[in-house]
Amino acid sequence: MPLAGLPPAGRALLRDAPVELAIAEIRFAGVGNSVSTDQALAIKELAEERGIKFTSMEPAQRNELLVDVNASGASPQVHVRARGWQLGRDGGKLLATIMPDSLVVQTSQYERWSVSLRPVLESLLLGFEQHLEPKLLHRLGVRYVNRLVDTEAKAPNAWRNRISDSFLGPILDPVIGDKVAAAQQQIELALGDGQGALLRHGAFVDAAAQNAISYLMDIDVFDATTRRFISADAIEACQRLNRTALSLFKQAMRPESWLAAQEENVGSKPESD
Repeated sequence: MPLAGLPPAGRALLRDAPVELAIAEIRFAGVGNSVSTDQALAIKELAEERGIKFTSMEPAQRNELLVDVNASGASPQVHVRARGWQLGRDGGKLLATIMPDSLVVQTSQYERWSVSLRPVLESLLLGFEQHLEPKLLHRLGVRYVNRLVDTEAKAPNAWRNRISDSFLGPILDPVIGDKVAAAQQQIELALGDGQGALLRHGAFVDAAAQNAISYLMDIDVFDATTRRFISADAIEACQRLNRTALSLFKQAMRPESWLAAQEENVGSKPESD
């Protein structure tokens, strides 16, 4: 079930799913400041044994900028905070960044949770558990960047029959609504102790869609409660965040739009989106 008693969103696939980018991030207590080549190879090979093959492996690092406030005219110094590796495949459409205190998986070819993210996370987190042995889990997060496109939409109010009225705000105003050229909003939600979501959404001029008005729905759900690191528990917690993100997506869409999106999947085998 989604966090905070949000309503379940069903399990049918959406027609023309608008996910441009899906990201999952797991942060834990650091195990030093670098992941060795041998450790990264062992994690990669374990993933391959479980059917997740990566075709590239490149060094990665996290930097921080240091400025000496006591030295007049001193130039900022770049300090390498952590060293790790980035695994990739499909020309970079699937990337996994392995750092001593985090794992980030992102894909621009999202189909559904059970196909596109869960198997990758499961195999890599098992590798972390066996070869890096982190003890504490600090934060889990999943993020879905949805870009809804309609090349016939010439003004933000073209979305009034597809996005919920409560999200459209000034676009529906009887005085200024038809004068709105673009509108963006950020919403922060508290979903429990250390749990929450950030929604960035709105209509914008989309140069990649012939300058039509597209609609962004960027949903970031997180759980920042500290717990013992157990890879299987982390996966189940991430899946709950996934269900929460889908529930929030449903709340943002008008019911008739949501139902129409599911009708083509009637009779299909239910799957986690």
